[in-house]
Amino acid sequence: MRLLFACFASCALLQAIFNRSPVIPPANAGTKTNPILLDSGEHARTVGFEDPVTHQVLWFNLEAGRLHYVPDLDLYFKLNQL
Repeated sequence: MRLLFACFASCALLQAIFNRSPVIPPANAGTKTNPILLDSGEHARTVGFEDPVTHQVLWFNLEAGRLHYVPDLDLYFKLNQL
């Protein structure tokens, strides 16, 4: 039974790590005190953010422990390391 539970736990972790669904942040997220959190099982992650007005995709890298600011969007992002 422990092995089966471990499989379910790791499957849930894998789904969180490899989730390709878009992240829709809460309306109040993106400030310096409340950054948009993006999950990753690694210490870094490449992120593409689509500007809702121009539909242009802006690419940037997030690193664990650092706050990332995108001036074009006036939003802050942070890596949530799993």
